[in-house]
Amino acid sequence: MGRVLLATIVGAIIVFAWGAVSWTVLDWHWNVIRTAPKGDQIAERLKEDLPRSGVYFLPMPPHDPANPGGKVSEADQEAWAARHRAGPVAMILIQRDGMEPMDPMVFARGLGIAAAGAFFMACIARICSSAKLGLLSRWAVTVFLPLFASAAVIATHWNYFYQPTDWAIHRAADVTVGWSLAGFAIAAITGPKKKP
Repeated sequence: MGRVLLATIVGAIIVFAWGAVSWTVLDWHWNVIRTAPKGDQIAERLKEDLPRSGVYFLPMPPHDPANPGGKVSEADQEAWAARHRAGPVAMILIQRDGMEPMDPMVFARGLGIAAAGAFFMACIARICSSAKLGLLSRWAVTVFLPLFASAAVIATHWNYFYQPTDWAIHRAADVTVGWSLAGFAIAAITGPKKKP
């Protein structure tokens, strides 16, 4: 268990450090995040029109929150489909009350999330070590984990929520690079004990 905990700590630090380098040194995220020309006006309008923090879809499919399984009329369904075809189609994530920029708590939670991911990766790498897989094979397994996450989560969001292709590719690359770097350290630390 000691190796798993050490791998968790080291892996979390690597992923956290990669995030810092990725966002502040490479500065490549801004290539896929657009600036709204009238951002202040849009923000005010969102605050006026959206009643609470949360996730909103535009256009929202017709449904009755009080009766989730209820029948939707054909006319309502067709009106929604026409709005969907005409666009814009958007998924809005909003915190109405604002947030403190660069809040230390956000970074503390980020490190905790990285530690949770590193712990799961370390457990898998340790199982691979018990199965007598060598370092490169263990690392290959850890590389497949962020690739799996990219396919299972990022590509799914790209497909069903119409997220931009460049944004999805960028997120997948960022996740894969960071966790592959951590994965090498985790694979090395969780290897079998050397015989004296």
